[in-house]
Amino acid sequence: MRVRNDYCKNAMAKACLELIKDKTINKITIDEITQKAGVGRATWFRTFKNRHDAIVYGLVLLWDDWAKEHNLKNHKKISVENAESFIDYVYEIRDIRNDLIRSGEQSAILDSFLYVLVRNNDPNDTKDYFMRMFVTYGITGLIEGWSNNHYLQSKEELSRYLKDLITQSLYLLK
Repeated sequence: MRVRNDYCKNAMAKACLELIKDKTINKITIDEITQKAGVGRATWFRTFKNRHDAIVYGLVLLWDDWAKEHNLKNHKKISVENAESFIDYVYEIRDIRNDLIRSGEQSAILDSFLYVLVRNNDPNDTKDYFMRMFVTYGITGLIEGWSNNHYLQSKEELSRYLKDLITQSLYLLK
């Protein structure tokens, strides 16, 4: 039954991201989402609290799929080795990011980063937890600035900035 639940959850999350291309999230109905996902309405209410949670989950799925497709190791950890790939990913999904921002869901972008980079680590290591929060917000700010600047800087330039940010932050973790 777990496989079916995961399939339905994934389908609904992806449906939200597809539907947001055409209208803002608050104008998308649960019926539209479930119909596009091919699931029943009750499945939605058993799975997600709200559309925001579905979007966050959809963004996490996109990152997981992208990381798998590009053979990234440790894609749920902050690392210098993944910085360039992460920037490539962000650039690749820039239309989705723009749709989310237009829809007033930019916080879903931060929440997806927090889910991937913070939630999957040891919550008992307080220093590590707060450093991951700090770096995650820094990464989000870097990406937000790049987006606001219409991606004028090259991916290589942003990768260097991100590598510097991560390197300096990892030094502080020691």
